[in-house]
Amino acid sequence: GLGYLPFDSLRALSSSFDSLMIKQCGLNINKDYIDSLFILLEERRRDKKLLGGSGSLVLWLEGLRESPLEFLSFNNKSFGVGWLIKNLKKIPATRVPQLNSREEFDEMISALVLQELVLRLGEEKNIKETISYNRDLKKNIKNLLYNEYLSFLLNNIAPVDSSVVINQYS
Repeated sequence: GLGYLPFDSLRALSSSFDSLMIKQCGLNINKDYIDSLFILLEERRRDKKLLGGSGSLVLWLEGLRESPLEFLSFNNKSFGVGWLIKNLKKIPATRVPQLNSREEFDEMISALVLQELVLRLGEEKNIKETISYNRDLKKNIKNLLYNEYLSFLLNNIAPVDSSVVINQYS
């Protein structure tokens, strides 16, 4: 049968794999640009009450999209702040950290790069052809469809007339 691997071992292996992926891609973050960007982010948060989440962050970053400066590079390609904007738009606002520290900002960038690398690796390894991928895809699609159906039902309930409620409980 299948062997048992403790969760801590999986966590360590996963972390090692992530570190190796980042190292092999040659991730290079323009530290000066990030320092300036983070200082501006802190000022914006203080002055304009910019909160966490991707929505307000993306709106603010859009003003910097035309900057010719290199934001980061990996796999022998350079990217500007547009790369960050594109990737922030893909993730739910609840998964964007508050970015209270420069470390959190760097971790978010590394996580976005890692996500892109892993997705490319999955495509290269033809993961879409595996049984487990297709099984999980079907399961997730069913859950997404069901959740959208429930959301549709809830959003289309006719408003209740307050006089009906009053009559019911009078």
